[in-house]
Amino acid sequence: MQQAGARAAKKPEEEGVIAAIRSQFNDSGGAVSRGTIVAVAIAMTWYTWARWGDIQLDCGRELYVPSEILRGKLLYRDIFYQYGPLAPYVSALLIRVFGSHLVVFYLFGIAVAIGCAILLFELGVMFEGRAVGLTAALALLFVGFGPEFSNYILPYSYAATIGLVLSLTCSLFTLRYLSGRRKFSLMLAGLGASLALLCKQEFGAACYLMLAFVLVMEAILHRSAGSLLKGIVACAPGVALWLAIYGWFFWTLTPAYMVDANWIQLPGTYYSQV
Repeated sequence: MQQAGARAAKKPEEEGVIAAIRSQFNDSGGAVSRGTIVAVAIAMTWYTWARWGDIQLDCGRELYVPSEILRGKLLYRDIFYQYGPLAPYVSALLIRVFGSHLVVFYLFGIAVAIGCAILLFELGVMFEGRAVGLTAALALLFVGFGPEFSNYILPYSYAATIGLVLSLTCSLFTLRYLSGRRKFSLMLAGLGASLALLCKQEFGAACYLMLAFVLVMEAILHRSAGSLLKGIVACAPGVALWLAIYGWFFWTLTPAYMVDANWIQLPGTYYSQV
């Protein structure tokens, strides 16, 4: 009886949280803001990238590595690569599906930029309202289509831009978890952190530091080790994912080879010392 009453009391609260989240996507003002973000991204593409392409700053690695993967070469063993394996294999999949065309990379970069902007908008709405979210999103677009390394369409590293999308996704679901205490949101945040770690290592490390802070503070405030354990269990699928993928590469190529021949900027390696 008591458990049924507790569930009944929780249900309206959970439904209220779900309704609030849905309202962010269903209100006309939010739809207009998202449409504005997409329109600005297209306009920025047309007035910047469509009129110039800086050969010196556009990095050929982002085109070469996925093509070599499709030729049967193994990342890290046959191809030097400093970051996680997710971005080059995603790019290789795009080439396999859509063909080996520069336009495929350009459209993918634009989609990533729009994704980053919309995620920033959603975070801004949760913090301070629609105006703040839209300002943050537009600021990212104006910077992201610049002529230097901040360029999103053909960046120096898709691992960085995809890692940013995944990091923002992790942040968004973490805030939703804090707002509604929904374990499913925490699991999605953990999955975002895992994929970010598979893109660019420092992005994933930052996500896991954020999640660790949230879980530890939650346990301290509630004085419950059980909540910490539940949070760890919710994040476990994401941890298992990156452990399995990195573990396979380290097992196949040995840790020394991975670090000395690829992740050369880690502290203590020959490259970082010399």
